[in-house]
Amino acid sequence: MYYDFTIAATQAFGNNMVLSGGKWCIYVKLLVFDLLSHEVAGLVDEQQTAGTYQVSFDASGLSSRVYFIEFRQRVLQMKN
Repeated sequence: MYYDFTIAATQAFGNNMVLSGGKWCIYVKLLVFDLLSHEVAGLVDEQQTAGTYQVSFDASGLSSRVYFIEFRQRVLQMKN
């Protein structure tokens, strides 16, 4: 299974604040869960900058069921 995701350099928030022009990065977690909300795998757990990323996941050891991918992100300001 391949999962492509893009992290943009501009992030909009509900309070109309937009992050741009500064040195920002995103702390990203990409997790796989089963129907009972058990975490099956952690695919990404790291700080990343803007860009496009590809993650590969070998699911051959998993039984034939429904699984969910959860994408978590947290915006961080990089220190000089």
